[in-house]
Amino acid sequence: MATYLTKSEVTSLEAQVRAEFEKLIGHRLLTPQPPVAKQWQFFRHCFHVLMGDPCEEFQYDDGQTRYYKSEVSQRLSWFYSALPDMSFNYYFRLEHVSKKRKFMEADADYPSCKQYLLLVFPAVARELEQQERENILLRAVDDAVNAEFTAYRRLPDRDLRSLGEFFDPDGPAYRRICETLERHHKNGEVISNDGNPSRKELRSLKIVREDAESIKIRSVEYWYLRWWSQKLGRYASTVYEGRNWQSYTLVKRGGRWLVWDNDYRRPRATLP
Repeated sequence: MATYLTKSEVTSLEAQVRAEFEKLIGHRLLTPQPPVAKQWQFFRHCFHVLMGDPCEEFQYDDGQTRYYKSEVSQRLSWFYSALPDMSFNYYFRLEHVSKKRKFMEADADYPSCKQYLLLVFPAVARELEQQERENILLRAVDDAVNAEFTAYRRLPDRDLRSLGEFFDPDGPAYRRICETLERHHKNGEVISNDGNPSRKELRSLKIVREDAESIKIRSVEYWYLRWWSQKLGRYASTVYEGRNWQSYTLVKRGGRWLVWDNDYRRPRATLP
């Protein structure tokens, strides 16, 4: 559970929280000045409700407030990631009340505005949350690389269980690996024979893009696949060997990040 300020903590830190909010909403890269667009009026209204300020009822329907929340959240996400070196003591985040249990006890006394919570959390807590998220994303790619290699090692059995755990079965990456497995299965080729030197190495990972729908991660990998022909009793002439750069697209399915696609070129050392 992330460390967000409770309502009593927000009240006790009122001066600092107000200063951070005004610093945020007054930044020219976040909002046009003055911030008169409806989504920023909604954002400020949520802040007034959180702080217990006297304010008029926000007269918009649920569909409009959902749109405003989406616009504000996307802009905040971009703003915070675009200015990683800017000093913030507190960060702000809008969430629907249906997600309240994710951030606090269900019966916690915390005000909501049009079914939305304006959460405030200190910079240290955000850094820890960001690091945890980054670890989860990078581990998803690491697991996918291992799953792909495991599927090749299991030939001649076409065992797709490892792939299904870390790849979206509807995605092009999953289909491409299945096609590779099918081709080598038909050729009677394996990498599980005694002494086979095939291996892979994940050398680096970097998150390069994040949005609401997907994550893009780039990797540097080394693959050496030496296929043994069971029909001919010798190694096949084609060798997949070398370092390559891959670009993974991750999507969220059922609360987990899965690989949808990975784009790459064959290593220069691949023969013939």
